[in-house]
Amino acid sequence: MNKVRAGILLSCGLLLLVSGCGEASRPATPPSARPNIVLIVMDTLRADRIDARRNGKPVMPFLSRMAKEGDYYRNAISPSSWTKPALASVLTGAYSNRHGVRHSARLEDPEHPTSDVLAESWTTLAEWLGAQGYTPWAFQTNANLTRALGFAQGYDERQYQFSNGAPAHEVTHAALESF
Repeated sequence: MNKVRAGILLSCGLLLLVSGCGEASRPATPPSARPNIVLIVMDTLRADRIDARRNGKPVMPFLSRMAKEGDYYRNAISPSSWTKPALASVLTGAYSNRHGVRHSARLEDPEHPTSDVLAESWTTLAEWLGAQGYTPWAFQTNANLTRALGFAQGYDERQYQFSNGAPAHEVTHAALESF
């Protein structure tokens, strides 16, 4: 995966989404040689606040530790100021003027009737990973990122789970139970 895309992901400040990719039955390389990939996306999280402290105590100790142990991009820039087009960019590697996802699902704009849907013609990160022998999974809670809006491309029915507004601990539990 392109490091720029990964950097965009960490600083976008999107929604809680976990896209874990387990081993497929026909991997391109031996399973032991391929890493598992977990993509965590959170809404309204500023990357510069991960190491924040309040009253001398870390605010997000787990994320801070995770950032130190994994790849952490301090100078990444989001392609949009809000969730839907930013995540469409993370998943496709294209800016919104190319993938066409710009407006809220609630916006009724006759000039852009399909701009809210991520077109099937785009190859998403999940589709690309599937072609590499991974089995992508998504667990998400944002109504702007539903199957109907094109965000489930590359997942089968069971592997794309949407729980509108579910608390983070429930989504995390569902993700961990699936593996």
